[in-house]
Amino acid sequence: MSPIKIDPVSDPLFQLNVLLWLTQPLPQGSQIVPILHQHGFSVYAISPALGVPLDLQLAARTAQIAHQSSGRPDVVLTHEEQSKFAFTECKASSFGPDSATAEQARTFLLIAGARAAEVLGLNPSQVKDSLLGYLVPENQKAGFQTALVTMSSELTSNHLPAARFTILGLQAAGDELNVSIDNVGSVFFSIPAGSHAIMKLQTDTNSAPTLFHSIRSGPEPIRGRTLVLQARTL
Repeated sequence: MSPIKIDPVSDPLFQLNVLLWLTQPLPQGSQIVPILHQHGFSVYAISPALGVPLDLQLAARTAQIAHQSSGRPDVVLTHEEQSKFAFTECKASSFGPDSATAEQARTFLLIAGARAAEVLGLNPSQVKDSLLGYLVPENQKAGFQTALVTMSSELTSNHLPAARFTILGLQAAGDELNVSIDNVGSVFFSIPAGSHAIMKLQTDTNSAPTLFHSIRSGPEPIRGRTLVLQARTL
């Protein structure tokens, strides 16, 4: 029996590690091209617990919009000089409007929008721009786009602020791993729209990048603290 082939771009752990590596100050010639770091972005927090403002929770419940009172986006990215924040989540596949994932997505749309400074506990002057980002397999982008447009319209039609969103797509093509940037992401990250090669793949070895492992227990914000990371290869 031939072994089952697992597509790494559909693995949220693989996606998360790719996202983390893209923010690292790697030397020239590295296997991974840190495209986000090159455009000024770094990790602000990993899986922080963020609450939806109470008045928005009440308004959403009154409108009978299924959501969660709080959420933990996988990574919050920041561009410190420009005071930008991207609340970023990794997913393997799109989802339906009645799923738990949809409730989480509505929560993130409320968290990452106009009230992002309040959600992060920052002064409004410290958050000049924010959005919700998803990192997904390229072939799942259309489904995510449809779902997020529907949920955004659901929120705004009930006078609830919905964040702008960008969907980044991962795709293995030949010996390269590529990430595609849509128009919203292009403007926010100052990266040209389209597909960008971010990692060389080797057909005779496991192509998964080195994994990050925090030796600290539990998710918590890392801004202003020393994040100690260990790494191992798959």
